[in-house]
Amino acid sequence: ISRGRRLDAIRGGYAIEVERGGTPKKINQALSRLKTQRNKKKILRVPQKNMDKATQLARQKHMNVTVTNLSKTKRKKA
Repeated sequence: ISRGRRLDAIRGGYAIEVERGGTPKKINQALSRLKTQRNKKKILRVPQKNMDKATQLARQKHMNVTVTNLSKTKRKKA
């Protein structure tokens, strides 16, 4: 990724980004890092209280992302 940005993890066919900060700016930055991965399924992990906000922001960016909580017990498709 250009401009010194780094993705958290790539496991097999999945690109995973963990964002613990719940602000819209931080979530958007995490989504832009995921957007660079073309042929991967994208997972954004956020705290459970921020899952709705992250799903909404991903839909606004027209991104096909799975949003999960940090412990991976709940997930939403955006």
